[in-house]
Amino acid sequence: MNARIRPRNKYILTLAAFLAWMVFFDRDDLSTQWARRRQLAELEQSRNYYRQQITLARNELDSIKRFPAALERIARERYLMKKDQEVLFVITRDP
Repeated sequence: MNARIRPRNKYILTLAAFLAWMVFFDRDDLSTQWARRRQLAELEQSRNYYRQQITLARNELDSIKRFPAALERIARERYLMKKDQEVLFVITRDP
């Protein structure tokens, strides 16, 4: 049998070694890349959620600036504030 490695086999072996290194041993291997993509998707969802919350808060602030009665409504609904001589009933929904 011929003990010399033919030129074609050298390239195939080199390519296989390179691919194995990139897939399993490199600092940025495939599993790390997948984890980073999943984390990026979660962060983008979080960013979209917070942008939506900022928009809602800005809209609420605009309504408070335009209509002073909205301030009283928000204080009563969110912070359970009440006037003197008033009884407050809190109704909660069970999940």
